[in-house]
Amino acid sequence: MTEFPDFGALAISLDFELHWGVRDHQVIDGPYRPNLLGVWNAVPRMLNLFERHGVSATWATVGLLFAEEREQQEAFAPTVRPTYDDARLDAYRQVVGVDEKEDPLHFAPSLIAQIRERPGQEIATHTFSHHYCLEPGQTAEQFAADIAAAVAIARAKGIRLRSIATAQSSRAGLRSDSPCGGYRLLSRMPTGLDASTRAGICDHPVAAWSPPAA
Repeated sequence: MTEFPDFGALAISLDFELHWGVRDHQVIDGPYRPNLLGVWNAVPRMLNLFERHGVSATWATVGLLFAEEREQQEAFAPTVRPTYDDARLDAYRQVVGVDEKEDPLHFAPSLIAQIRERPGQEIATHTFSHHYCLEPGQTAEQFAADIAAAVAIARAKGIRLRSIATAQSSRAGLRSDSPCGGYRLLSRMPTGLDASTRAGICDHPVAAWSPPAA
């Protein structure tokens, strides 16, 4: 018989994605821009609050945000890329600036460094490109290549990924032999725009992966 603790617990996981997470329905110069720029103030304030109260959190981070500059994004991007039926969903079509100073909506290595430096904070992956693993047209091979890119760019920063939150919470039913098979899956109810169509079962039958060795 399973015994449960006699106290409540709250697990905090945060999607850290900036414009990569909303680019299919929010333009960079639209009314949502102040919200995205507000992340640069919100993250340090949240980190201060978490440290003050001893709160641990997991930050599921889009891999493209790790890059110091555009050339590094291109260097780590997989050669096998998603072939969505709706080409507008392809993150690699997004025009980006040179670095986070010029383009704070598509780069955030300094924020990632701040998260990493604080106690009790885990940096997880939100896929490399905010990959939609339920969208028609993309394949298991493309999803696996995306996860491999996320692992590689994190490793280049000295970060070992242990957890994943798939884009739009498309995680119910992820198989043990999916490319996420060796990772702790951050599970939450799908909410928000397009959740009804993009959240559900991601059933890619590819070889099991385990988190890379430290």
